[in-house]
Order: sequence, then structure tokens, then C-alpha cells
Amino acid sequence: MNIKSWIGLTLCVGLLGCAAPPKPPSWEDAELRQQRYAQAREAFVAGRYVVAASLMQPLAQRGHAGAQYALGYLYYTGQGRERDAALALKWFRAAALAGDEKAVDALVRMARKGLEREAGARALTAPAD
Repeated sequence: MNIKSWIGLTLCVGLLGCAAPPKPPSWEDAELRQQRYAQAREAFVAGRYVVAASLMQPLAQRGHAGAQYALGYLYYTGQGRERDAALALKWFRAAALAGDEKAVDALVRMARKGLEREAGARALTAPAD
């Protein structure tokens, strides 16, 4: 390879590298995640729970603790999603493991409610004194 070919190849590779299109934003982009989370929260505050849940779902699946808590809350209350205690528990646990304090509180409340139900059921089935 002569020097002219080498210079031409170097220029071509250099120009192609500069002309490469920018990468589209990825889910790994923290700023994009926060924008999507803000949109989801706005939808929630406006009472558009189906939209909020749809926006929260992909964020929650990618580990966003706030979205995990919010999705758990939506499943627990049946807002925007069909009420499902098992899915609420799943998302509250994920958020709690990620350090979300509201999720820890929600798990405590769910546990207390379960214990109260269990105690009530025992009282109903216990023999009368």
C-alpha cells in the first residue's frame, strides 16, 4: 500500500466516523428516565391512571424504584390496572429492595392487614367460651 492509498483510507475512515448518526436515547439515559417518570407522575396527579400505569410499567421493569412503588400502588388500589394484590406485593417488594421507603411502609401495612384478617378469621372460627 502506497502513502496516497493509506492517507485516502485514513481520511475515509475518519470522515465516516465523524458522519455517524448520533445514537438514539436509550433507557440507560438517566435524564430520559426521569422525563418519562415525570410524565407518568403528571398523568397520575391528573387522574389519568391508565396512562400513568402504562408509562410506569417499562420504567418499573427496568428498575426505577419510584415507578415500581407507583405501579404497586396502582395494582393495590385498582387504579389504571385491575386490582391485584400479588402484583402490588411484587412491585412494592422490588421498590423496597431498591431502597424506596414508601414501599417499605406499604409492605408493613399489607402485612398488618394480612395479620388482622388472619386474627379475625381465627376469632370467627374459635369455639365460644
